[in-house]
Amino acid sequence: MSPTKLKYVIRLVVIFAIYFATAKFGLSLQAVSRFATLVWIPTGFSIAVLLLFNYRCWPAIALGAFFVNLLNGAPILVAIGIGTGNTLEAVIGVFILRTFFGFINSMSRLKDVLALILAAAPLAAAVSATFGVTSLLFGGTITSSEYIKTWVPWWVGDVISVLIITPFLLLWSFGISFDRKYGRIAEFIFLFLVVTAVGLFIFSGTFRLPINNSSIIYLVYPPIIWAALRFGQREVAAILLVFSGLAIWDTMLGFGPFASKDINISLLYLQFFMIITSLTSLILAVVVSERRRLEGRKDDFISMASHELRTPVTSIKLYSQIVKTKLDEKKYVATKKYIRKLDDQLYKLTALVLDLLDISRMQSGEIQIEKAPFNLNHLVTEIVESLQRTTKNHTLSINGKITKDVIADRDRIYQVIVNLINNAIKYSPDGGKVIIHCKNTKDYVQISVEDRGLGIDKNHMQRIFEKLYRAPLVKKNAAVPGLGIGLYVSSEIIKIHNGKIWVENNKKRKGTTFYFTLPIVANN
Repeated sequence: MSPTKLKYVIRLVVIFAIYFATAKFGLSLQAVSRFATLVWIPTGFSIAVLLLFNYRCWPAIALGAFFVNLLNGAPILVAIGIGTGNTLEAVIGVFILRTFFGFINSMSRLKDVLALILAAAPLAAAVSATFGVTSLLFGGTITSSEYIKTWVPWWVGDVISVLIITPFLLLWSFGISFDRKYGRIAEFIFLFLVVTAVGLFIFSGTFRLPINNSSIIYLVYPPIIWAALRFGQREVAAILLVFSGLAIWDTMLGFGPFASKDINISLLYLQFFMIITSLTSLILAVVVSERRRLEGRKDDFISMASHELRTPVTSIKLYSQIVKTKLDEKKYVATKKYIRKLDDQLYKLTALVLDLLDISRMQSGEIQIEKAPFNLNHLVTEIVESLQRTTKNHTLSINGKITKDVIADRDRIYQVIVNLINNAIKYSPDGGKVIIHCKNTKDYVQISVEDRGLGIDKNHMQRIFEKLYRAPLVKKNAAVPGLGIGLYVSSEIIKIHNGKIWVENNKKRKGTTFYFTLPIVANN
């Protein structure tokens, strides 16, 4: 067996073991109709696993779900039905996140958090609950009058698992970082102790709190707000996990504001509270984190902009002085050389200023687009011939041909192609080939720019077109100048033209390929 296959098999075994153990634990906690439990860790775990390791891990989930239900007393066909629902739950949840929302595992955007808590969690949980309870009904394990009573706790248990377990596993999979500041580490430890103390105070029988004292539960929010403002999303996710664990344990022991004679009713009320708490906490954390990152990007942008503007301005001043000197000396041949260099710096300065102006226009909705039919082949050829003169270390080539016209703003598409090719040149500091691929189908034309450069970390590829965003490079310690606006401007231009733009790392070789499509002229 190859090392890759062995690693895959070991991963499946580990996933199966964790799924089976956590499922066994959940079913031991006063499960409704023996199979529906309000504490169901496997759902959040399985969705996180597929997000982190892709769909190939589904067999471990299916086997874990099948065997745990079979050993819990389910007939074999019922166990197969429940296992199918649990597997589809994870697969459909991940499909929804990836396909419709472009979900990023770091959950660094509000869009990602909302997609998880408002779309994937309720819909995926509904699939599992429906498959599972229907299997129990047809298998004769429950009666029709017990259907809803079984379905609701099944669904609630799965939803809360996605809201608590999935964010915790995803966010902490990126490792621990306190910027090596001992003060931050000490503050986090103190925060953890406060969270534990608050959790015990609210839910534990140690303090003998009266059952009807429900207002005490709101003490969970100050530590969560503290974590969101001072730390970030992963710390908030950890606090939610701690609170949830303490609350469930103590409620089952008959303590805390949610305790009652019926343990299932107690857990149902508790889980509804935890759902609301998770929703508000995760949204607060991501909004604070996004604002913090945006402020950081603005600071970096101002610093980089001053540097990027200073470089061509300084060069223009220097070359203009040299040109003046050469003209005074009547050295006209040498003057031409420096005029070309002066022209190059003016081009860079003009392009930078235009990109900055475009950002302002796009934000105000005042960007001007003048569409007309034209052939992209001529435009691509013109751009390649022009940019080839600006680099000696790179070979620019065109592969393919577009036979159909597009209706677009020629100058804006020119701007996009130049941005992508310049980007390819800039991120290929060692030189090499830059290939511009051209093709068309019945409905659209596609241009792609392929380089052999530094590449982009796959965890950041979906954010590469965000305003002021500069993704970390795959190659460490590689310094590349830029403001993080060229790709954003290009993306907005393509969107205005009803096209699509995206990027992929090259599979068989290093570097990346940027793609964009545009609609073709009808009946051409």
